[in-house]
Parts: sequence; C-alpha cells; structure tokens
Amino acid sequence: MAELKDNGYVPHIKGVTKVYESVVKSLGLSLPLTKTGKLSQAGDDLEEYRVAYPFVNAFLSYKEQKKFKDFVVNLDKPRIHTRFNTLLNTGRTSSSKPNIQNLPRESGIRACFTPTQGYCFLQIDYSQLELRTLAQCLLDRYGKSKMAELINSGVDLHSWFGSQIVGRPAEKKDRQCAKACNFGFPGGLGKKTFAAYARKSYNVYLSEERAGELKELWLDAFPEMRLYMADSLERRLDCCPPWEGCSSGIAAGMFKRIIAGELKKDGTPYAPKMKRWAFETALPLIAPHLAGEVDGSYKLLKKALAETIVTSTGRIRSNCSYCQARNTPFQAMAADGCKIALYELIRAGYRVVNFIHDEFIIEILLEADLEAVGAHVKKIIVDAMKIVVPDVNIDAEFVFTDRWHKDAELVRDEQGKVRLYTDKDQQEKDAKKAAPKAARAAAGSAMDVGVGA
Repeated sequence: MAELKDNGYVPHIKGVTKVYESVVKSLGLSLPLTKTGKLSQAGDDLEEYRVAYPFVNAFLSYKEQKKFKDFVVNLDKPRIHTRFNTLLNTGRTSSSKPNIQNLPRESGIRACFTPTQGYCFLQIDYSQLELRTLAQCLLDRYGKSKMAELINSGVDLHSWFGSQIVGRPAEKKDRQCAKACNFGFPGGLGKKTFAAYARKSYNVYLSEERAGELKELWLDAFPEMRLYMADSLERRLDCCPPWEGCSSGIAAGMFKRIIAGELKKDGTPYAPKMKRWAFETALPLIAPHLAGEVDGSYKLLKKALAETIVTSTGRIRSNCSYCQARNTPFQAMAADGCKIALYELIRAGYRVVNFIHDEFIIEILLEADLEAVGAHVKKIIVDAMKIVVPDVNIDAEFVFTDRWHKDAELVRDEQGKVRLYTDKDQQEKDAKKAAPKAARAAAGSAMDVGVGA
C-alpha cells in the first residue's frame, strides 16, 4: 500500500481512477481502453509490466488481496449457500455471494469446504471436454475432423500436439505448451493475446513471433480448423468483390479501415470510389440494418462485424465478436451437456453440492461402495453428454476426498480398493512438487559459491 500511496493512489477515494490513469500514463505503459474509454486495469493487460514497475506490482497485489478478502468475508457460516445464475450469454452458469465457481486456486480456500459428517466428496469432471465438443462441431460442419479421429482413437491431444511441437515424445513442459495451444487457439486468440494467455494460464513464456509459429503449426495439425477460423467478413465479401482481381482478404482489410474511418496504410485518404463501394455496396450486403450509414467509426465497424451464431443444440447468440463467434459453438454445446448431466444426477437422487462448469461435487455416504458409486456417476454424466456430442468419445475422471482438494487424484488402499484422498496425500504431493524446485535452487546456490568446483 505504501507504493500506491506514494503515487497518490488511495483505494475507495473519489477520483482514484483518474489518479491511476495519470500514473500509468506517466510510466508510458501501453494499455488498451475499456468499453467506457478508460485505461484497462485488468491483470492480463498489466502483468507484463509487473516486474519492471513497482506501482504496477503494488496495484496488482492490492487487487489480488482485495479479491481474496472479498471472498473470505462471505465464508462466515457453517454452510454456504451461493446464488446461481443459470444462463449467461455463453450458455454457462455463474455463481455469486460467494462465487464458488471461481475460487482462488493457491490460497487454500478450497480446502475449507468439507462434507457433512458421515459423508465424503465425490469430485468428478469431464476430460478435455471443450476439445471434444469442438471436434463434434467440426464433424457437424465439415463431415470430418482430424481432431475427432485422434480423440476417438484414444489419443491424448495435449501429449500428441506437444510431440508435434518438439518432434519427439512430449515431456511435461511440452504438454503445458500444447494445452495452451489446444485451449487458446480455438477461441481465435491472436499472437499477442495468446502469448499473454499462455503465460498467465500455463506459465509458458512465448514471444509473439513464436506464438504465431505455434498457431500455424496447430492449424496444420488440425486442417479443418482453418475453415472454422475463417473470418466471416471475408466469406460474406466473396460474393461482393470490389473490383476484378482483388481478393476477399484484401477487400476485407480495406473495408474494415474505411468503415472504421481510418486512412490508408500510407496515411492518405481512400479514393471516393472505394468509399462508395464500402458504404453503398458492401455494407448493405454485410449488415443490411446499417444501410445508409456514411460516416466511418470504430463503433460502426463493431456493429458491421457482429455475427449471429446458432449452435447445434439450438442456442442462438447475436452480436458476437470474432472470438465470441469462435468460442460459442463448442463452449455452449459443452454447457448444455453439463446442464443435462446435472439434471440427471439430481434426478438419480445424488446430493450435488457444487457445480463448476464441467465439474460436479457430490456428497456420498462414507459407508458406500465408492468404486461402484464412482462408476455409476461417471456413466450418468457421460451418457448425458452423449445426447449433444453423439459422434465423439466422452470421458470423465473421479476422485473421493475428505475435503475439496484442488488437484486430488484417485487413490487406492493396499487391497486395491478406492479410498479417500486426504490432507496427507495432498501434503505428500505438494512435497514432491517442491522437491525438484528446492534441488534446482540448492544446485544454483552451490554453483554461485563455487562448491564442488
């Protein structure tokens, strides 16, 4: 807080947003604008400046601590009742007061949640669900899919694409990079946004140039994705070429700049005939409701590029941006399948105590046959998802725990029976993770002081 106060930033004081903008401008930071025209305060946009600028580090630390505090103050009761919003634009759900679908991962908050006495938690979630729903979308649209073929043959897509990246069997770090690609590129991320996403979500550090290379490699690995990722503007302009010999890709770029009110790349204005083509020919074809507009602006461009998406489950979403239009078909399909699964679990009599997008937490009697219960629950949610994903294999993984553990694994006793994953198991797992880091640190310290030279 001292660093913030030294720069005049005092939270909750009137005018603090102007102070923030004044400070970041004085630091020369390049930040995007929000919809209201303010400089972004998002962690994703600020993270790259954290090490170099103490103010940014202090600001992000404050936001993280505030988020932690805001969540903890809602945990003052023996039993927590959250509020679910059952339908977002994406098709997913959300929760509030508290938001138990988006808990801080490293704070130990999840472990605060324990089952009712005499019960344990069954934690079960789908494996690589949105890649499977994406594969189904590709099959529905194009009749074939390399992604679907690999999944249905039992291949782990992360390990497989990791091996494509490095040209050998993938190691853990390669698989992390592949996960970033498999989950980031389908949503239409560009080089810069993908590099930031990979760094934040998977601790994978990439240059923008390398991010671009990986995207091309990924598109080559799943060739049907080039069709899926194609800009709908270019497809719509295919039937409206501005003049003979001009490709739709060139026309699309020119159309965007003219409708946005920009100049040509060399800084000169567009010719009157080009403007007439953009406003009088192309715009009415692409967005009939905007016919008659004559003044270019970024707001007009956004309206012109908006897409309407209809999913195979019958969901309709209008005014989609490019990335929203790429995400919605498979993300909404996954959300619809998960809601069917939730319904079937409750209908079967299971006590579902939390629902986190593609994960279910269920209270199970300790005296139950855990193996049989796990298999039954798995069958219910797999069968439910097959209703919306009929042509791609669906899988799910389950564990039984004594509290909500963030990365629990299925464990068995000496007789081979499924048992509870406990605090002791978590501590042992954490210790194994920490050991290599400690060994590398010790080796580095030894080299620094010349030990063993």
